[in-house]
Amino acid sequence: MAGSKLSFAISALIEICKAGMKGPVGAREIADATGLSKRYLEQVLGLLKRSGIVTSSRGKNGGYELAFPPDRISLSDIWRAIREEVTISVNEVNQPAQTSEQSGARAVALLREDLYHLVSDYMNDKSLGVLALLDLEADEMYHI
Repeated sequence: MAGSKLSFAISALIEICKAGMKGPVGAREIADATGLSKRYLEQVLGLLKRSGIVTSSRGKNGGYELAFPPDRISLSDIWRAIREEVTISVNEVNQPAQTSEQSGARAVALLREDLYHLVSDYMNDKSLGVLALLDLEADEMYHI
């Protein structure tokens, strides 16, 4: 349902979150830590900046910082910021099946609508802060 752009955005934001109070994090540093291309990463960070999730500063000590505490940034906020399309079309629900080959189409459309609402609810309930903690816990378990 959500694609690579959402994954890239979350990965970048977790790196910014890890930097915490150290100050702005440069795009190169984020790219190196996440393995993402700096060029594509800057496009994603631009979307996050325009939506107000991150701020940026230029110069020697410039980079990206979270505009809000991570617990106040939901996955839904990130999802909306990157404007990634969900592959579920609610319009399909209102289209009656016209052939025997399409007889299950309406049921599938209803299922997609239900899944869309479940994913939306889940993403509203999860914050960047929770994901950052999970990432830190996974790092600690991996290094033990």
